[in-house]
Amino acid sequence: MKRLLNFLLERNDYGRLDFLFIRVGKTSPLLQKLIELSPKDEDVKTINWDLIEVDSLEGFRFPNKMPEIDGIALVLDINDENVSEMRRNFWEYFVWQGIPKPVALVIPDSSKLGSLSKSQVMEALSLQRVTDRPWELFEMGENVETQVFNWLLVASATVISLMAKDEYLKQQEKLVKGVEEEPIPEMEVQSEILPKKRSKKRKGKKKKGRQESQ
Repeated sequence: MKRLLNFLLERNDYGRLDFLFIRVGKTSPLLQKLIELSPKDEDVKTINWDLIEVDSLEGFRFPNKMPEIDGIALVLDINDENVSEMRRNFWEYFVWQGIPKPVALVIPDSSKLGSLSKSQVMEALSLQRVTDRPWELFEMGENVETQVFNWLLVASATVISLMAKDEYLKQQEKLVKGVEEEPIPEMEVQSEILPKKRSKKRKGKKKKGRQESQ
């Protein structure tokens, strides 16, 4: 994991990683534990966490700095009473808005009264339909902060690698296109072909002349 973190922080376009923590409703404390896991280099934050706290996703708006965000931890206070409202707002104000980023969804402990299991939340929110970004579902419990933190690092590395590969392919495409559009010097082609045709005609005439003399 240390090598992965070093790879992420050595990017030329970023001096650090930026994660967004969105807390929806009354959820268990988690952000402080994630901050404690985030390393620091000589009192300079190498991973920055931005916090947004809302009572509901209805009317939610992403911050202007979303293009700079590398991943999101979305902690939902979802239960059997607000599941329908949560589903509607999740798609209308979260999935369909903003720029797709890796998302770690965290739900309450399923052992608590009124809570939903991971399979129930996946079905209720139709998470299988979210195909435009990496995502993972976590349940509040022991060491969940470590699981979320590690997953965000891996997901961010995957997205960054794909972006780098896409940029490389675009550059290669430009190079190939430039070669294809380069004009062919016609005079050089003609100079190589015409002398060969003339030499064949001359040999034919000489043979005909010898036959007549004989």
